Amino acid sequence: MAAEAPNPTTLKSWEEAFQFPIPVVRKMEQQLRSEIAGNREKVRSSYRDLLGTAESIIQMDEQMQKVEATLGDMGRNCNSKMLERKVEHLRAMDESLRSRGMSRALSTKPRFVPGLLTTTLADSDRYVLASQLAVLRSCPVVISRLLRKGGSVLVASKVLVISRLLHNVLSQRPSPPPYVENLRNQLATLRRKLLNSVDGRLKQDDTTVDDLVEAMGAFSLATSSSAADVLKHFLHVRLQAMSLLLSAQDAGHESAAKTLSLFIRTLHDTRSIVPHKLADVLAKLKSSPLLKSPEFHDLIELNLVVHDRWIGQQIKAFTPYVRHDDLRKAEAEKLLKQWAEDALSGFVDGLGSILQQIENPKTVVDLRRHLLEIWFADHHHIAGVDSAKVIDSLRKSFNTRLVQLMDTEIQNLGKVGSAIETTLQHWQDISSDSSLSLWDASMTSMDTTHGAGAFKSALVSRSQGLTDPVRKILHIYTSWLDQITAFESLIAQLRASRWEDDMNDLDDDDLLDNKQTLLSEDDPRTLQDHLEAALETAFASLQSKLQTCVTAIVSASPDQKPKTTYLLR
Repeated sequence: MAAEAPNPTTLKSWEEAFQFPIPVVRKMEQQLRSEIAGNREKVRSSYRDLLGTAESIIQMDEQMQKVEATLGDMGRNCNSKMLERKVEHLRAMDESLRSRGMSRALSTKPRFVPGLLTTTLADSDRYVLASQLAVLRSCPVVISRLLRKGGSVLVASKVLVISRLLHNVLSQRPSPPPYVENLRNQLATLRRKLLNSVDGRLKQDDTTVDDLVEAMGAFSLATSSSAADVLKHFLHVRLQAMSLLLSAQDAGHESAAKTLSLFIRTLHDTRSIVPHKLADVLAKLKSSPLLKSPEFHDLIELNLVVHDRWIGQQIKAFTPYVRHDDLRKAEAEKLLKQWAEDALSGFVDGLGSILQQIENPKTVVDLRRHLLEIWFADHHHIAGVDSAKVIDSLRKSFNTRLVQLMDTEIQNLGKVGSAIETTLQHWQDISSDSSLSLWDASMTSMDTTHGAGAFKSALVSRSQGLTDPVRKILHIYTSWLDQITAFESLIAQLRASRWEDDMNDLDDDDLLDNKQTLLSEDDPRTLQDHLEAALETAFASLQSKLQTCVTAIVSASPDQKPKTTYLLR
């Protein structure tokens, strides 16, 4: 019979376990495996509990945010100043109603008795006034909430129109309540905020077509604009957005790319919205009275379940009039084409300003590649815009900047001639080590440990006559030559670039044939020709300056061997 297995947890090391017989060791193994399985199950249970706790915390956080938002709204609506104003307005309105014999309109709540089919004229007037005041007071609250929480701008625009109509109706009463007059500025402020929110959605390049159509409908309703006016405003907002991107203080690579993408997106959006979708949404606005829109019954602040009966027929039957059929397809195409020309001109000017801030030629080439890829990705879907003109404008901007950077760097060759001329003019102030021999004591006593690097360098310098003045000139020329070599590498990179042929380009034979030729052959050839011509001019100028130095040396005193040697080196 096997000995009873000890508790494995009492063992101090694993060697002690193997001092027992094999059956005992196996029992200890089984005990350990059982404990491990139990601990694993405990960990799993704890992990599930932690996940449940985390979900509860997330739900509590969401609930707390809702509570905080509700309390914030309550705080804004129940502050002491606002309550004081409401009390003053209520008192003034009560006095006004008392003077007309209608004080019970606010002091007593009207009772609606089922089956009562008739009311007196005075009671009806009181009920209409009370309902109109209640709805008008709630309209600013609804508009503010929709704008603050990113709600529908079209619904906010409808509420704004109703509030303005209510304000006009109440203002025309013989003795309008003071509260009505105080709402004039508040409604004007909300109108500005609404239009700013509409413009914010119109200028975003990630706004969906449905959201754009809704924003256009809201603008038309708030400003009584026709379809043509809405399109003009949309294009104006997009043009402003492009200008802001390009004129920003930190405008750079990303700004140029976003601007071109916004230009392309505007062309796509306009063609997908105008004229049919825009006309449909405007026609729908005037197809039925505003208060019959389903959205109004979801606005609990307005309490139309109660006030709809007494708000007045003029308000209930109001239907906005907006022209939806004044924008034909031909006119829309004409407006879009003119906008595209203006936007492209502004983009090219802004791109030129951005390129002027870039001093690295490689950055210019990278931006060139990026912008052309953005255009080629979508250009075949844009009808009415000359793709070749866009490409030529981009090529001209980038080639102009590369030529400018090239000329600036090539002109630095003149620094070599200027440095030589300055050295010869101040020759007596320069200590020369040209007389040092290879067998000078300072040479033979140099340390030769660690590979004799210092000795080798001194040996090469003295054997080749690399004195300090010569090293200075050599450093200037080598640095200049490195920059010219970098330009040649960039030109070779442009020449080696490959532009994939899009199957959609098959409809445009000229673009299909010339895209690779223009971008990978003509542009590099233009830059290469300019580089060679500019280098020839720069070296001719350097040769002329060196000739002047030689003439000065020859015409001076006979003992000019050090200067002559320096110039030859």
